[in-house]
Amino acid sequence: MARGPRIWIKDGVYHIIVRGNRRMKLFGDRRDFRTYLAILRKTKNVYSYDLLAYCLMDNHVHLLIQYKEDSPSAVMKMLNGEYARYFNLRRQEIGHVFQGRFYSKLVTGSFYLLDACRYIHQNPMKANISFTLADYPWSSYNAYLTSNNPNNISTNLVLQQFPHSQRTHYEIFMHENL
Repeated sequence: MARGPRIWIKDGVYHIIVRGNRRMKLFGDRRDFRTYLAILRKTKNVYSYDLLAYCLMDNHVHLLIQYKEDSPSAVMKMLNGEYARYFNLRRQEIGHVFQGRFYSKLVTGSFYLLDACRYIHQNPMKANISFTLADYPWSSYNAYLTSNNPNNISTNLVLQQFPHSQRTHYEIFMHENL
């Protein structure tokens, strides 16, 4: 029996996870990471959504996205499809790059929003591939601390959860549970 379409809520925030097929690496070098981010930026020109956070790991990706007019499935179809074509062409391979359908979880409430953002940004340290949150180059963490935001991360929804000294309180919050 075929699965039905995913149900999505307009303006809903979703934690999206995609994994490499058979746990294979999705990113072999900087070029792969940069290409994925370039495709991600391209999808923002086509679809209406806000990217709240991301973390690209070797064999999986975390995204925190608030969808406006377009469904998560439309965005992920373009993102995963274009990256899979790039990946297979570069490696002269064929077949699936991603493991099944992407995982998506609706983020409800401000506590869950902050927790999801912290989980995404702490991923490299918890996996012991980065010494600090700020050192990992394939995460949106630094966009929350500085005005340098090359991937147009929408930080307002998360930062407004902190009433004063938003960036400072966000940094303190991110270092909890490490």
